[in-house]
Amino acid sequence: MNAAVKMSRIGLCFLAGMLVGFQAGPAFGQKWNLSSRIQAGLEQDNNIFESSRHETESMNGRLLVQMRARKSRKKMLLSADYAGALQIDPVFNSDSKFLNTLNGRAHWRFHEKMILIVNVRGKLKWFLDAPLDFASTWSRFGIQLQLRRGLRCTIGETTSQLDYVHSNYFDQKTRLSTFGISQEFSRSLSGSAEISYGRIAFTRAAYRSAAESALIRNRFEQRDKFLQSKFWLSLGRKNILRLGAEYQKNNSNSFGQGYARWSLSLIGARSLTRQWLLRCALSKQFKDYDEAGQIILQNELDAERTENNFAVFDISYSMSDKLAWLMRLALYENESGLRGRFYEKRQLFLGFELRF
Repeated sequence: MNAAVKMSRIGLCFLAGMLVGFQAGPAFGQKWNLSSRIQAGLEQDNNIFESSRHETESMNGRLLVQMRARKSRKKMLLSADYAGALQIDPVFNSDSKFLNTLNGRAHWRFHEKMILIVNVRGKLKWFLDAPLDFASTWSRFGIQLQLRRGLRCTIGETTSQLDYVHSNYFDQKTRLSTFGISQEFSRSLSGSAEISYGRIAFTRAAYRSAAESALIRNRFEQRDKFLQSKFWLSLGRKNILRLGAEYQKNNSNSFGQGYARWSLSLIGARSLTRQWLLRCALSKQFKDYDEAGQIILQNELDAERTENNFAVFDISYSMSDKLAWLMRLALYENESGLRGRFYEKRQLFLGFELRF
């Protein structure tokens, strides 16, 4: 059993035990605030294999089950949520998959102006008939400082690991240090900025360029260093608009893996009437490689982990507090597993959501 799978299972048991223990613990007094939802429907996908040359269209069934738990007291906030997403394609078994995501968060105010923050996340993705199964873990430990009213800064350390079951070519471990600052200007306007410096260690060998576009394998493994900065501006309370910008410079000892990337994003939500809700998410990426020309495998195998050019529109109609009808249109133009080659995808989802 690989390390990421072990870590994910340990994390699952830990969070489950945390929920049960704190639910029964008299020291915390009040019970957990629990909520859950079930989302189901049909989705039409015009390019199920994310191919840049030959598109294959299919209809699949989707089911999402999400459970959330939250508990707070004077100096402590605990939260955990689990999401299980199932996709069944009756025609192409290799497109059928099951994604499990587990998140946990703890905030402890150990000083009047200081908060200890611990975030953990684990993912397990299984395919019915494709050798693409993987597990990933992510954790962040940090301290948030209250500088003055509305102004906060956060210092943290983040580690993550990606482990594919059937191959170690794309396996990687990441460690980065982060400094962030946020400012709440008013009840409906806030902004934040974050800068990170990190290292990525791969289990595969690094490559160097040779004559006639050939690549020669080195005796040492690939190692990357990257600098990343993010900026966000959030407006509104009832109707929400969030604007973001991101820059990343990646330096690698393996030919073709160094690049500079910029991206712009927008997230919005607006209540059209009391029952109608419109949401959208837009993102556009600009990417320049240090070495151009050759077709080289990317650092990621699963194209869904690196979606950076998309437009998603979601509209829902609430029949009641517990039932809503959903329609979602998603358009993608993302880089495939081969560097510099892009695929287009269109997805249309129709379904319903039950809330508990």
